[in-house]
Amino acid sequence: MLLSTEQRGRLLGHLEALYPGQGQVAGERFWTLLAAHPPSPVKPAWSEKEALLVVRPHALEALKALVGKLEAENPSQEARLVMGLSLPFHPPKKPADLLEQLASLLHYAGQGVRLIHLEGLACEETWEARLLVFLQEVLGWAAPQLSLAARGSCGAVHWNALLPLVARAFRQRDASELAAWAARPSSPGPHAIPCHVLSPEDRPTADPYETLHALDQEELGTQRLVAAGAIPLCLQGLPGIHLEELLGAPLELLHEPTSRAHRVFFRLLHLLRVRSVHPAFHPQAPQVVMESHSVLRIIRGYRDQPVGCYINLTDQPQPIRRVGRDLISGRYFAGRIPPYGVLWLV
Repeated sequence: MLLSTEQRGRLLGHLEALYPGQGQVAGERFWTLLAAHPPSPVKPAWSEKEALLVVRPHALEALKALVGKLEAENPSQEARLVMGLSLPFHPPKKPADLLEQLASLLHYAGQGVRLIHLEGLACEETWEARLLVFLQEVLGWAAPQLSLAARGSCGAVHWNALLPLVARAFRQRDASELAAWAARPSSPGPHAIPCHVLSPEDRPTADPYETLHALDQEELGTQRLVAAGAIPLCLQGLPGIHLEELLGAPLELLHEPTSRAHRVFFRLLHLLRVRSVHPAFHPQAPQVVMESHSVLRIIRGYRDQPVGCYINLTDQPQPIRRVGRDLISGRYFAGRIPPYGVLWLV
């Protein structure tokens, strides 16, 4: 793509702010990179139909193969499987480092990646926030289909790493802390969207997945992982599933029908397909978080089409007062939610 005079001026202004005294010299190399990049499609809006699957760079080819296989098997499916990447971020010390990072982002955009989480970038740091603004603006010209996610309110997508909260909730069999977090006022920025992913914090001090994976009973262990993965799917915003970390296995095991990874993934895929056809799960549709203890209780959607989301965080059945048709099973529900059960009632 060729930059306009205005775009060149803005690019130089950003570079000079990031690297005082070096912007003019570096500008030519950035123009050359962008001129070699082919035009990209207009950026599509996020909706309830997006199913975000996140991996790290080493697993991207396996994810592309998986998404291609699923789309070929079910070309008319409502859910759009979207590839996301969690990429370790290292602050570029000089313009050449930034040029290399930008080239990498453009490469991943060309591979079909729709969202990249810059792992470790903190919007609390003024310089890093300015850097993210620069990257977002340049990608808006060259690869508008790609969104960047970061912790804090400076990203186009506000990344929420839910795993520590979710792991504690299952360990304590109590959703009250998780519900209080979900109910708090959220202000990721006027043009940002919250993205809820079951992933660890950028710099975890321990392995929080241990709580979710440590169950002796195979079926209960499977259903607990499904229940954990369902939590982001119920929240207002864009949900994502960090595949390898949630499943505790390489993506290749998803093709083995007898593996737990296969069972967990395809149950979650069913949830993604169910939510994709209901407007209550649009990223901007309202949510009301009810008082929650053993069961996380969230109401999504508008008054004319609400969905009651219930997730049992315990290994015992729990009573639910609400009755109605469960979108997940298609059956009428009344009574008790099973251990680590998930209900979406209408």
